[in-house]
Amino acid sequence: MQLFYEAQKAVKEEEYASEKLVIQGFGPYVEKQEIDFSDISSHHLFLIQGETGSGKTMLLDAITFAFLEKAVGTKGSMEAMRSRFASDDIHTFVEFIFSLKGKRYRFVRKVEVKTKRNKEKVWKSSVDAGEIDKGEFLPFFENPKLKNVEEKAEELIGLRYETVCTGHGASTGEIRTVSDKQK
Repeated sequence: MQLFYEAQKAVKEEEYASEKLVIQGFGPYVEKQEIDFSDISSHHLFLIQGETGSGKTMLLDAITFAFLEKAVGTKGSMEAMRSRFASDDIHTFVEFIFSLKGKRYRFVRKVEVKTKRNKEKVWKSSVDAGEIDKGEFLPFFENPKLKNVEEKAEELIGLRYETVCTGHGASTGEIRTVSDKQK
């Protein structure tokens, strides 16, 4: 609950704003989709509305995936996050850009599907995260690893998978039990 209040305070003080979400091959979204939050970010609160099964939760999962390479609605499985309608040559791609305390940040995840000779599918993922300064992307890490990026997400915005699970359960009506041992 403390994280919610901290995030709410940052938004009220105009310290945080979602800027852009780009997804491809993720959930029901096969083709590249770009959501520009700049028109609505000054309102501090917005509603994602749509029919059941239209992909609302997947948008939130995409943001979580960009930070943590896990998503709540899909129970964290990379295969479940990838669009089942996408052919193997379409990579799963999520890019999330946001601003925090006067700085702009970008988190990106890519998942490629390779098929071995024996027809077995292999998932290869890559991650990148960094600051955008004067239009130039400055990576946090030279060779980013999943753990590095997760730690950076937690450092910047306090986002942990366990916290997302708890909040997601409340928003979707699901009940989940999660113990947060670190805090």
